[in-house]
Amino acid sequence: MIKLIFSEKAKIDLENIVLYLANRNPQAANNTIKDIHKSTKLLIQLPKLGRQRPEINSKIRSLNKNNYYIFYIYYEDDQVIEIIRVWDTRQNLDNMEL
Repeated sequence: MIKLIFSEKAKIDLENIVLYLANRNPQAANNTIKDIHKSTKLLIQLPKLGRQRPEINSKIRSLNKNNYYIFYIYYEDDQVIEIIRVWDTRQNLDNMEL
């Protein structure tokens, strides 16, 4: 079975999303995080679901959920999916550090 892990940067991204949204609308924060987690769990069944992102790195794929890109790497030999960033689609990707 495929293992799903989150990088430290992805964990911080999720915390920042919750903090930002919770100040404005706690229910929206809760729903957004649930939706993102559902999407990441779907990758366990369909690890190549996301589109390849060669403009960032040849190994990176992404899914869009709400206003967020979920960036991940699928390590097929190890059967691991690493969520590396959760990035607001309204932010410039050139500013994203991996």
